[in-house]
Amino acid sequence: MKLFYLLPVWLLLPVLAKGQLKREFTLTDSIARTPVAYATVYVYNQYDTAKPVQQLISKENGSFTVNLSDTAHYLLSILHTNYQEQRLALTSHLPATILLTAVNNTPGAVTVTGTRKMLVEKKEDKLVFNVENDVSLDGQMATDALRKTPFLSVDGEGNVQLKGQSNFKILLNGKESGLFSRDPKEALKSFPASSIKKIEVITSPSAKYDAEGVGGIINIITKKAVTGYNASSSINISNYRHNEYFSLNVKYGKLGFTGSFSNGRGHNSNYKNYSYTRSLHPVAYTERILDGTGNNRYNWQSGSVELSYDIDSLHTLSVYGNIGTNPFSREVNRNVTVVGTNITDTARSLFQEFGRFESRYNDFGLDYIQKFAHHPNKEWSFKMNRQYSDDVSNNDNNQYALDYTYFVRNNNRERNTQYVLQTDLVLPMAHDRKLELGLKSILRNANANYAASYNNGGDKFTEDEANTNRFNYTQNVWSSYFTYTMKIHGYSLKAGSRLEQTTINGSFKSINDRLHQNYYNYIPTLYLSRKFKDKHDVSLSYSKRLRRPYIWDLNPFVNNIDTLNITSGNPALKPEVTHSLELSYSYFKNSNSLSVILSQNICNSQIIRYTIFNDATGVATIIPYNIGENRFTAVSINANLKLYTIWSLNLNAGVQYNRVKNRNDPSQQNQGFSGNGNLSSTIDITKKFSFFNSGGYWQSPIQLQGKYPFNYWYDAGVSYKLLNNQLRISLRANSFLQKYMPFTRKFSDANFIQQTTNSFIQRNFVLNVKWNFGKLSESTSRKRGVKTDDIQK
Repeated sequence: MKLFYLLPVWLLLPVLAKGQLKREFTLTDSIARTPVAYATVYVYNQYDTAKPVQQLISKENGSFTVNLSDTAHYLLSILHTNYQEQRLALTSHLPATILLTAVNNTPGAVTVTGTRKMLVEKKEDKLVFNVENDVSLDGQMATDALRKTPFLSVDGEGNVQLKGQSNFKILLNGKESGLFSRDPKEALKSFPASSIKKIEVITSPSAKYDAEGVGGIINIITKKAVTGYNASSSINISNYRHNEYFSLNVKYGKLGFTGSFSNGRGHNSNYKNYSYTRSLHPVAYTERILDGTGNNRYNWQSGSVELSYDIDSLHTLSVYGNIGTNPFSREVNRNVTVVGTNITDTARSLFQEFGRFESRYNDFGLDYIQKFAHHPNKEWSFKMNRQYSDDVSNNDNNQYALDYTYFVRNNNRERNTQYVLQTDLVLPMAHDRKLELGLKSILRNANANYAASYNNGGDKFTEDEANTNRFNYTQNVWSSYFTYTMKIHGYSLKAGSRLEQTTINGSFKSINDRLHQNYYNYIPTLYLSRKFKDKHDVSLSYSKRLRRPYIWDLNPFVNNIDTLNITSGNPALKPEVTHSLELSYSYFKNSNSLSVILSQNICNSQIIRYTIFNDATGVATIIPYNIGENRFTAVSINANLKLYTIWSLNLNAGVQYNRVKNRNDPSQQNQGFSGNGNLSSTIDITKKFSFFNSGGYWQSPIQLQGKYPFNYWYDAGVSYKLLNNQLRISLRANSFLQKYMPFTRKFSDANFIQQTTNSFIQRNFVLNVKWNFGKLSESTSRKRGVKTDDIQK
């Protein structure tokens, strides 16, 4: 499927809407009897107030027009900075002139109007965690917010999993961002939770979404202004990192502006590193031990901007961009002990590693959204996006022994450019039915320049020709989809189908090896739910998910800084395909909620980073292969409980059992339990003073060649609000009872045992100061964004 063939269909999509029915209203000040301009008017279906079917802005003369074509029951919600919210039933008896009552806003204060939201809500096929309603997250990072988000877990290092799966997609305001593309763990640590409005979790994505992401999709929605402006400035200071963040949101009339900037730096000093490799059939050696310390230093800068323009009540245009850089350096000094096959034959040396890394990215895009006068639910959109990333790594390794000196130098640069074109059409139908159609193309061009050299103690380095080359890689994904939604007798059914074609071409500069792949993936999805008494919700879903390898998985560059522990990519990797079945139950009442998911994933082509140990040379080589057969069962639970109006509890927990087998060697398999849990508590002692604490545990799923041990974390803190709640000061203590926290990884097979333990400083005290100022009525975003959610995390 080529872009040329898709273009005629793209052009036909917006033609599927015609018709007209109007009713005009005028907003007037109840005292002065003057028009009220630039008010925001939402039109809701009376039986589904989770999402407005239409959004309007009153004109200079206070007028606005509602366009409807059916006899359903609707509600109007009218918002303005200087007036009280009006909620009115849209009936034939509603007067054409609507009176608004003025309110007295405190200068400089942020006034939020509207219905108070619950902490967790369910909207169609997604669970929503309203971060802005959790006061304990003010002054914390996105990592802390994710710990309280349904079905997500975060360990002490900041690694994130969704239903026990480490492969998922992170979207920012509905689109992929370079901020989370390479190292989401560090990006989330530097992203303030106070800038997040809500986090959406989609565990079983419909055919509308790209098939990439085995665990599902995490969509982080940031705060925006609809009428007026708001700004936020915060600083985080701890004993090993600090960062500053500023954001500004302005909406005046038809123009909207959103901008943010983040800057920070940190370090992991004097962390302990211990590892050993033990040969079970010793030839080169019996055991090799590395013991030492390391120092990591890093900083980051990132910025984003969005400009939107409401052409009229039916047409919106927005442009946006992001830019950032993440320099990082590492220094590790270790003593090496190699025990020979004869216990008395022991050699010792000094191993020094110096690494310098930097990741730079930028992206920009354009969204055009068109609604239609004849029906408020109809919508056509066209979106385009360009992303660029540039990752540079330079490593030097020095090995000193009594009888030799050996130096290795590795340089690698990976650049990736991506273009996305996407168009979607939403077609409402009678009797609460809806059809969605879309087309999308993703064009990627990546290359990797890698070079290696060595020095045996002389004056010059010698090029390692076998490990020096240029790898060029293109990947194009063409896709089309449709989904059909219907509601009948209390049931909601959403069925869909997606077809994706992927073409891949790869080549090397100095050798004739070429890579070519051309394959199709058919992605069916099904979601069936039933509500009982507006409190209980039961759903059953099926989806087929992909995990495509990225350039760092495919890059054949051999990282041999440690000549006996080397890693490399695999250009022949293919995507892994997972079948996912879910049964879920949700309960919501007042501020309390309970959500449970039972899921089963089946994958016969799992990408596994496989370690091959050579007894004769003592070299352990790690290369990814499509060799895994994985059966993964998980039970995930999220609960929120409000006690005595001042005490809130949040529980996020899960238990997983998986069995993984090497399909090339069925005798090699592993199985067992794993799990996670996080319990958070917030007590609002007064309206200004709060106490909060949390604790949790984590154990990653079983791997083919090993497993991860149990680890845990805990924290406690207080916060206080000043200056009419505009200034908030919080103090938090993390893992304060012990200085170091060990993180161990152990892998083995019939030939070797390998274990690595890094002990990082976890005792951490954090001071956060945040200042809010502005004047607005509520927070929302009209931009949808390109959802490029097909690349693995």
